Amino acid sequence: MNLVSTAMLVVAAGCSSKGHGLNAGSVDARAGADLMIDLPSGADGRGPRDSALDEVAVAPPSSCHLGETSDLPGVSFHVLLDDCTFSTAQARAGIRIPYEVTIEQDMDVVLAPSPGSYCYPPESNGLLILEQLSGGGQRYCLCDRGIPNQAFCQKSTPLHKGVYQASFEWDGVNWSGPSDTSNPKGAPFPIGSYRLEITAKGSWGLLDGGPSAFTVYAGFAINLVD
Repeated sequence: MNLVSTAMLVVAAGCSSKGHGLNAGSVDARAGADLMIDLPSGADGRGPRDSALDEVAVAPPSSCHLGETSDLPGVSFHVLLDDCTFSTAQARAGIRIPYEVTIEQDMDVVLAPSPGSYCYPPESNGLLILEQLSGGGQRYCLCDRGIPNQAFCQKSTPLHKGVYQASFEWDGVNWSGPSDTSNPKGAPFPIGSYRLEITAKGSWGLLDGGPSAFTVYAGFAINLVD
């Protein structure tokens, strides 16, 4: 993937797909069914729910950047945008939030899905990344892309040194992903303040005889106005 040198915002009509979405691994329907996580679904295409999503949207933060943390040495996410206010019309036309995935050294990890999502093949940067926008009872993510494959989260996966381009793309609506049932998209997000969370989880290395769990995270505000 190419290096990202500048922050970019792309507003394109009809944009509703992920920048780095990947198809699920090849497994038969019976095996795939055994791998599905039993999670409750919300209404209007919102998919698996989290009680935190029922909190009311809070006032816009003073900064668009809500924190970047990592306990995987040399690996980090950095959002490349400083403007986080969009109109509802811009959101429905499609917005893109670019970010960098920095890996400072070659290493091996074992991937794990983030809570509320499933195990799928890693991105081209080697990580299994979940991008989730939520707040005030609204939610958008590609948590359910179809039949998962747990094998991708049970073996060592190499990460290669580099700075990789990625992006969160959204068309202003609630959705939990297409699933394997052509899950329809839900209602548009109303005016309000929301939190985009970019997360990768897994384990690495051997500390005291066992692997060490990691989380790589970046948070970014998205404020919708009339």
